[in-house]
Amino acid sequence: MAERRLALTIKGGVSLGAYEAGAIAETLRLIAFNNTQTTNPGMIPWYVDCACGASAGSMTSAMVVACLVRGDTSVLRNTWVTGVSLAMLAPDDSDMSDNNLLDAGALDSLASQNLTCPTTANRHPALRPAPSEVKLRLTLSRYAPDVDSEDTLNQTKLIFDEYEDSADFTVGIKQVAGSTAIAVDISTSDVASWGYHNPNEALTGSDAWSALVQTAIASGSFPFAFAPRDLRRWVRGGWMDRYFQDGGTFNNDPVGETINIAHDIDWSGKPAAATYEDRERRYMMIHVEPFTGASPETIPNAAITLDVNPLELIKRYFPAILDESQNSSLRQLAVVNDKIVERSKFLGDLANLVATGGVQALPPSILDALAQYRQLGSKLAFLQTQMIPDLEQTDHAIFQQVNGFSAAQKAGFTSLALAYDLAVNLADKVKVTPILIAPDLPLSGSGLYAFGGFFVSRMRERDYAQGVYDAYQAWSAVARTPGEFILDTNSPPSAPASAAALFPSCEDEYKQGIDRLSDRVDAMIGALSKAVSGPGLKGDATALVIRKTLDAIANHYLQQADTPP
Repeated sequence: MAERRLALTIKGGVSLGAYEAGAIAETLRLIAFNNTQTTNPGMIPWYVDCACGASAGSMTSAMVVACLVRGDTSVLRNTWVTGVSLAMLAPDDSDMSDNNLLDAGALDSLASQNLTCPTTANRHPALRPAPSEVKLRLTLSRYAPDVDSEDTLNQTKLIFDEYEDSADFTVGIKQVAGSTAIAVDISTSDVASWGYHNPNEALTGSDAWSALVQTAIASGSFPFAFAPRDLRRWVRGGWMDRYFQDGGTFNNDPVGETINIAHDIDWSGKPAAATYEDRERRYMMIHVEPFTGASPETIPNAAITLDVNPLELIKRYFPAILDESQNSSLRQLAVVNDKIVERSKFLGDLANLVATGGVQALPPSILDALAQYRQLGSKLAFLQTQMIPDLEQTDHAIFQQVNGFSAAQKAGFTSLALAYDLAVNLADKVKVTPILIAPDLPLSGSGLYAFGGFFVSRMRERDYAQGVYDAYQAWSAVARTPGEFILDTNSPPSAPASAAALFPSCEDEYKQGIDRLSDRVDAMIGALSKAVSGPGLKGDATALVIRKTLDAIANHYLQQADTPP
């Protein structure tokens, strides 16, 4: 039976997780509607089977699996709109360390309210019927890096630090024997929550769920705002404690991770992977910032160097670093698609060679060796069978040419085309054209590098509603493709008031949040300057310089946040 397998990429966005939550909630609602239109002969079911998250997106990914197995999406709104706030994240100063802006323990409290371990399932229609499973990959950044090395020609080692990390989880459902109940299976390996001691790298049940929640929190622990979080990792046959922080620092938009894990699912054999066709795979991405590209600078009579105030340099340089950390992973999407374009050119040239009689099939042993190298030995026959039929969807002109070949010509084409795919790791992969959900204008919570939404619940409510609206528009466009998706047209959401229109009614409360955060920043700077002037350091003069510099930087960004979205 035809189906659509949906892989989600949920990037980091701090308080803009409210927008992501609205987009996810509406997506699941619309998929549920589509999947229940069983009397419509054109209905094709859609199932979410993987999610890759970074930073706040990791926390939302954990909520996605909770929604799917519980059949209830309220956790998304309960967490991102009503649950999280500056008051909750920054309680009385006497309870907090001056080393961080916000209280990491508040995230545990939030998780204990909204992400308790599920044991029995009430399956959401967007989850494939039992037995089925959803794969999660959550990005992490190591507080202390691992050391990697490569050989060089002059017999020395090129040694470098590796900060990027991730952890994988599987949440599945299965029918309980002799019962109508559906059980929830949760598993992971190589990662555990703080204090875990069982001598086994594989975790299941509540232990695996605890590891999932703690990994999601660690991934969302934005530097300076929250303290790094301990996770136990399985290293050389035993558990070791390591600290992690915001997964978005080095991989904030894990599109490449999503592509890889989705491809692994499609070849996993759970269930019957031989029935999966690459053209049935779909991807969805959520962005929280509209693209506002600037025109190129024109500098008449430019000097060879630029004499620029250090604060002005920071104003330009720091946002560029943040933007790069948030969007650099998007290049992986372009890399995969460029390889697909190159493959299409190769197949066109190959078809022309075959047509002139200049190509013969490779010996079977070569194809077998390549398939074994890619760990696709058991799928080789399937790949050979599908090579030409798949071209009807991906390269129709080439398909028409090849489909008219003799049997011997088809065998030669299939042999060399498959060898190419296996050699460059494109076997059964297609161009990734994701469903994109993104705002047209800045969101209410965009201020102060997306911390602004924590100040006012109405701003998070508006951004949640914007996510709902934008998701509906995106799926409306998907539904315009014949036979792809059945849209619920009975209750289209209305566009919420713009962030700029909402801000005046929230301004006083927003400024109170700025003042509260300013107090926390001042406490941090004071603690830092005191530490700098301690024994063995430069003393009060250095501390004063550092404090003045940090004050100037902090005041600049707080002043920027004090303007309407």
